[in-house]
Amino acid sequence: MEMRTIIFLIVGSLAACVGGLMLLIAAFRRSVLWGLAVLFVPLANLVYTVRHWAEAKKGFFVSLAGGALIVVGLATSPSARMMWSQLESLQAAGLPLAAANFSRQANEPAPSFDAQIQQQRDKVEQLEARFAHDGKLLVQEFNALTGQRKLLKSSDEAAVGAFNHAVAEYQTHNTARQVAKDELAALRLELETLLNERSRQRTTAATPSGKTVVIYSTASCPACVMAKSYFKRKGVPFDERDVNTSPAARAEFEKLGGRGVPLILVGTERMEGFSQQRLDQLL
Repeated sequence: MEMRTIIFLIVGSLAACVGGLMLLIAAFRRSVLWGLAVLFVPLANLVYTVRHWAEAKKGFFVSLAGGALIVVGLATSPSARMMWSQLESLQAAGLPLAAANFSRQANEPAPSFDAQIQQQRDKVEQLEARFAHDGKLLVQEFNALTGQRKLLKSSDEAAVGAFNHAVAEYQTHNTARQVAKDELAALRLELETLLNERSRQRTTAATPSGKTVVIYSTASCPACVMAKSYFKRKGVPFDERDVNTSPAARAEFEKLGGRGVPLILVGTERMEGFSQQRLDQLL
């Protein structure tokens, strides 16, 4: 991710958190009930903003500016630029998205789609693991705030100040998780685009006998790995469709009545699982 994108996201997140904290403080100043509602009740902050605009407008505008900076940051990310450039190219050529070619320097060798897809999968898996871990921490933090609130006395200014500080930290973490969610969605879209492009290129590939080979697989399937290794040893071109990462591949797999992977199509014939002897006959 580029530095300017990171800066936009960080500044936007901080502004959104500051605006949310300003709104929360204003709500607590109005009453404890309003403060608790804004903190824990969905959409209560919007209701409070509408009903008490004079008190809430500063926090609202700061949050709005933060959200705008986050949107700008996402729009300047490499994945967003790649999608826009693809769309512009397709509009000029009148072609569907799946037919877009990834631009490369003329003097550079074209990297393997398999390598690109594996790198993208690694990124998605790493971010998914971090996203799940942060989600658990956020739930724990929320539960701690709920318990702390039950013991809080409005007359204890020091305790209220500490509680508000903890709330601000919670909102910062929550905003960061929303940014991570958007980043994860962008990475998944990039992966889907790579899979579609590889599928398009391999669709026209056929075996020496003129039969096309399609394998529905998952990254964690040992039999799938064996089948793909077999095809590579034999020099058989094949179209791999991962049913875990591609919704389109999952839909095709279910439409074919697949019960397990690998599901291999050789021309009009099909087989589930991996059998080298059977594949030799089909090819």
